[in-house]
Amino acid sequence: YVRFFDGQKRAAYVVSLGAFLLAAFTKSSVVFFPFTFLLHDLWRGRLNLKVSAQRLAPYFGISAVAGVMTLRMNAQTFAKEDLWHPPLLERVLTSFKNIFMYASKVMLPYPLNFAYRWENADPSRIMAWFPIVFIVGVFVALWRLRRARAEWAAFLCLAYFVLNLVPAAGCFSTPHMRYSLLADHYVYLSLAGVLVLVVAALERVSAQRAGWAWGVAFVFAVLSHNQSQTYLSQETLWSHAAARNPDSVWAHFNLRATFARESRYAEARAPLGRAAFGPSDAPEYLIEQIRQSSMNSAARAQLETGNPELAAATLEKLLLRSPNFINATYNLAMIYHQKLGRLDRAEEYYEKSLKGEHSNAESSESILPAQVNLCNIAV
Repeated sequence: YVRFFDGQKRAAYVVSLGAFLLAAFTKSSVVFFPFTFLLHDLWRGRLNLKVSAQRLAPYFGISAVAGVMTLRMNAQTFAKEDLWHPPLLERVLTSFKNIFMYASKVMLPYPLNFAYRWENADPSRIMAWFPIVFIVGVFVALWRLRRARAEWAAFLCLAYFVLNLVPAAGCFSTPHMRYSLLADHYVYLSLAGVLVLVVAALERVSAQRAGWAWGVAFVFAVLSHNQSQTYLSQETLWSHAAARNPDSVWAHFNLRATFARESRYAEARAPLGRAAFGPSDAPEYLIEQIRQSSMNSAARAQLETGNPELAAATLEKLLLRSPNFINATYNLAMIYHQKLGRLDRAEEYYEKSLKGEHSNAESSESILPAQVNLCNIAV
């Protein structure tokens, strides 16, 4: 885009637009990136709203299509109650709270966690207003000092940081927000805005205090190495997440699921820890869903260890509490059909699984097998 801006070369514009098209349909979090081009034009002092609007219209068009497709896919894949839908004021305050947190993590990336606490901003609490007041105050101050080149650069860099965080900071609900309103990978694109300012400041310092700058680099290298050990396996990932956030139902559940996949059933059946009984970092509906999945996984573990009667009893108990859990209904029908030979009960639960609402791909996959098995029972 810069090459096109400087030389009006149409080929460079086409390449830029094509690259953005690929990016938008790879990761929809880039949908606000076209604002970066506006910030670039501002920095170069050649912003013409009419010309820029014509030049950037295709970028914003791609962003609109990618954004709408993502929102529609989320709406079709997840039930409305599965996503975070707060009042507008709470959403705004939470978004600024998350932006403030991400900025602090860029400055000091410790401690990091894959499963941060589920924390929103309560408008009734005074401290919930601090991030928005602070961030807006910084922008106002930098705008008033914009005639100075350094302050103007800081304003544009921070604007880049905030604008590219908008899709993931809380302004829109993402599936991950069922578990946590924060995720380190959301900040990858936008962190360049803060890093440019940090590096520019350190460049002056390092010229006089090179040893201090090398010390900072060494500390971050050690932190990076230690953090990389977290991602060696599913077990190390979720063990680390559960240790950092003992209240995370999500982390404990995935740790148990990892044990179950590895046939470590004694560990898989262990209680969810503090997350199961103490205050949780997730909404109540999510806790209930995770407990449903946990009981379903426990039944599978019981089945694999040769206890189909116990597995059936576990699923019966689960369905008394959650009669619309399609996957559990189908699994129970399979146990009665293939393991216990109780065809009457199998037929009953196959029919229930077909009549239920198939709201996700996993439950939809059971439709054809259930129909085939019903035909076999009839024959």
